[in-house]
Amino acid sequence: MLEFTGVQTQQQQTTSNYYNYDYSDQKVGSLYGPGITTKNTFKIGVLKYTSYITDDLTLEAQYGIMTGQYYANFAGEAGVAPVSFSGVPVPAGVTVPSLIDQQLPNPDHKTKTANLRVDLDWKVTADHDIKFGIDNVQYRDDHDGFSTLGGGSYTYFNGVPPNATGPNAVPYIGNPGAGNYVDEQLYGSDVSLAVRQKAQYIEDRWQVTPNLLLDLGVRNDQFKNLGIGGVAYVNEESPQWAPRLGASWDVFGDSTFKVFANAGRYYLALPAGLATRNPSFGTVFGDVIYTYKGINANGVPTGLTPVPVALAPGVTTPGFYSSDGENGVPGNTKDYAATNLKAEYQDEFVLGFQKQVGDTGLVWGEQATYQKTKNFVDDIDLNDTYGCASGLVNPGRSASIPCAAAPGGQIAWNPNTGQGVLAGFLPTYPVKPSRDYYALDSYLEHTWDGKWFGKLDYVFSKSYGTDEGPTDTATGQISNSQGQHFSGTTTANWDYTDIEANSNGDLANDHRHTIKAFGSYAITPEWMVSSTLIMQSGAPKVCLSGYGDTIDGDQYGGAYEHYCGGTPSSISATGTGFGGVPSPPGATGRTPWTHQLNLSLTYTPDWASKHLTLQAEVHNLANEQKTTLYASAYANNEVANNRGVTVYSPIYNVPLSTEMPRYVSLNAKYDF
Repeated sequence: MLEFTGVQTQQQQTTSNYYNYDYSDQKVGSLYGPGITTKNTFKIGVLKYTSYITDDLTLEAQYGIMTGQYYANFAGEAGVAPVSFSGVPVPAGVTVPSLIDQQLPNPDHKTKTANLRVDLDWKVTADHDIKFGIDNVQYRDDHDGFSTLGGGSYTYFNGVPPNATGPNAVPYIGNPGAGNYVDEQLYGSDVSLAVRQKAQYIEDRWQVTPNLLLDLGVRNDQFKNLGIGGVAYVNEESPQWAPRLGASWDVFGDSTFKVFANAGRYYLALPAGLATRNPSFGTVFGDVIYTYKGINANGVPTGLTPVPVALAPGVTTPGFYSSDGENGVPGNTKDYAATNLKAEYQDEFVLGFQKQVGDTGLVWGEQATYQKTKNFVDDIDLNDTYGCASGLVNPGRSASIPCAAAPGGQIAWNPNTGQGVLAGFLPTYPVKPSRDYYALDSYLEHTWDGKWFGKLDYVFSKSYGTDEGPTDTATGQISNSQGQHFSGTTTANWDYTDIEANSNGDLANDHRHTIKAFGSYAITPEWMVSSTLIMQSGAPKVCLSGYGDTIDGDQYGGAYEHYCGGTPSSISATGTGFGGVPSPPGATGRTPWTHQLNLSLTYTPDWASKHLTLQAEVHNLANEQKTTLYASAYANNEVANNRGVTVYSPIYNVPLSTEMPRYVSLNAKYDF
């Protein structure tokens, strides 16, 4: 039997505008400025072959391809650059561009995923059903990256050029004094990456007794991440055995009461975009500090003279410095991932039961789940003198990071002793990475009887630890460039020691209570009405600021530290901040409960022999728009690109995202 499935979808945003907003009375004001429009096209093709070789032997082979093409364009004036004036007045005759979107995703960005899966099911005996299989996934991410509008952003300030001291100190030549300066931040990338994933598995469904079924299996995963020229920088091809064990006990032998349990390990491949901020791939993220003679009407400076710095090897832009080593100079692709890097994995344990409630048609179920993540993978900043600024490691474990210029070609990084660690306010890391999840799911279900179906479900859960994984919601790092890349991320959490202080708490996906109600009712054999109601408690809010009681700016100078409250330095009578207190995630409260009611009407006409299905769905019928994420930065800086935490952030605790408004979807499906 041969099957083919083809899908094409397009997401197009034809207009993009930002408006002023009055938070006191929650009203939209006048137009602020244009944004970025997008047009993303996805195509999917899946070919599936099934062969019933014998009554006891079945072969399934499936091959699928999914392509994505991403186009973006700035809706405003071409060539405009982001401009800001920090602590200095805007000169007469200068109009600061009204820009929210400041980075433009590469318009020729494309992705392609190809997946081959083969499964062989062999019923060896009446008691043993053995399955063998392979997975082979190849993913390409071409021209992933972005550019800054106008080529770079400009921030005017008066004072001493920033970051003159500390581990990330800019290597100024001489001692630039106080004065009027403009900081040009250069930020962009264009990288092509790939991931190869292979796996083999064997599974035995063993009917030990008429009442006891065991599901025994093991899976071997291999991962490879490729950079420039197809060179691998992560190569996890040694056997990574992931055992799986399941059991189901039919207590009375009549399927009215079943108890089940599962335990398994699941290895997690690293996303392709993990290295889109890899300095070895020629990415750019740094600054040039200038003196200037004038300012154009659009805010762009004229008469620029760069403050001299000692340039990194290969850098030709006068005055340019990057604390992360992102100098736009491609290096050795392998000089990134630790030689002893281990794949991230998650252990999961499940225990539950299902019980029929007499002859009512109801089923009562309980399921307990526990998950624990191990071998986190993230990047870190290095404290070394050999020009290798960062590396990909398992935080919490010592690592050997390739660096061609270092003695022996490697740099030792030890988070416990501080060797190679970029220390901030702490000499070593205060915690080890962790992420744990547990849940108890209780439900009562009326199975479909030809007329109606209903289910009431309540989940109590907790997700907690120091790290979400490859993302950090509070700082917006859902991708390497905080929104511009499409295929994965690393975070700032382990770049230096003190960011992880007070980080242990409720994680961003922690919703303690979830209540769901589902129902479907067949009005006639052709017409069906369905509804879902989902009520969920809020997620933890996060407050980030400077470090410690004195609210000190960290090595990045932004609001990354888990402290909150107090008075920042520039508005303190003594010039020193005070009153900052530890603030683990969730300490400042939670987002509100959300309530989503969805309705649908389905028509499956007899005249089409039930091959045609037409459906109309109304999502968020009540049009509720509760806040789902708040701004986390308690303090920032009025000088030079927010490098510091000297004043209150004007948008702290302001809503950043809300529930999607009510919308209607129309669907049509025809089964051949």
